[in-house]
Amino acid sequence: MNIYHFNNWKDNTYYTKDLFIWFGVVTELSFFGPKIIFFPNREGWIENPPLLEKKEKLASLKCPDFYKSGLMPRIHEFYEKMNKLVNGRFRVLFPMWVRGPFCIAAHLRGLDNIIIDMLEDPEFVHELMRFITDSEKEWVKERAKFLHLPIDKTFLFNDEIGLPLITPEMYEEFVLPYEIELANFYGGILYWHSCGDTSDFITLIKKIPGLKMFHVGPKTDVLKAAKTFAPHTPLDVDLDPFRDVLEADEEKMRLKIREIIDICTEKNVPFCIRADGFQPVHTLERDLSKIRVWIDVVRSVIKEKIQGR
Repeated sequence: MNIYHFNNWKDNTYYTKDLFIWFGVVTELSFFGPKIIFFPNREGWIENPPLLEKKEKLASLKCPDFYKSGLMPRIHEFYEKMNKLVNGRFRVLFPMWVRGPFCIAAHLRGLDNIIIDMLEDPEFVHELMRFITDSEKEWVKERAKFLHLPIDKTFLFNDEIGLPLITPEMYEEFVLPYEIELANFYGGILYWHSCGDTSDFITLIKKIPGLKMFHVGPKTDVLKAAKTFAPHTPLDVDLDPFRDVLEADEEKMRLKIREIIDICTEKNVPFCIRADGFQPVHTLERDLSKIRVWIDVVRSVIKEKIQGR
């Protein structure tokens, strides 16, 4: 995959000798006991109804076992076998806990249910968030012990956070305190991510201590993010893969890239521009060809900006 990428797309991706073990978004969810359904052509998912369809079940849940819970036996198996196969030629990376506590809470309880709980039973939501946060901290301590490494900074992936799913007020009351607690536990957060519209959440997210990079999703206001996080917190500006790449002509691509560059340079905020999350839309060759066009356009716009045109 890395060789194919290098041969076909002249972007700024750099090659490392790191090998990742990742079973998708179900990884951390699996630690709490829901049944995982695997598919031949896409990522696995958890079986319905949600594990905590009945709130009373929370009292019987225990913190995940680093060796036995969910996908952990498979993760350990992959880690051991991959290390033997590469024999020191590559670095095999043991998975980190990257899902934010609200992401896990939403899928264990069910998204509709937890939003209703926020309105009708806030005490239960805090109890659930407390349990998930404590579980993460205990799991991370065991990971550090297993790898003989200190606890280091991590990621917060939060695609369930953003309008219209929850409001900034809900985020501030039910989510932010636990994310701040985790940031203090880890000594900082490398990257805060949500593909949703987080424009109205930005000033709250900035309160997370030690935040190293903020993800600006396709629906989030780039200007507002640049104003808020300048000059010290870099932005990862993510495009809509369909609107801004696969269905855009070269002129639309140029306008979009110039807009982002102008905003971020004017506000003096470090940034990168990324297009990912692609799904097949047309023929494979047509879509791959359009991605190549997009990369060429970006490189030409950057060159123009450097030359002052």
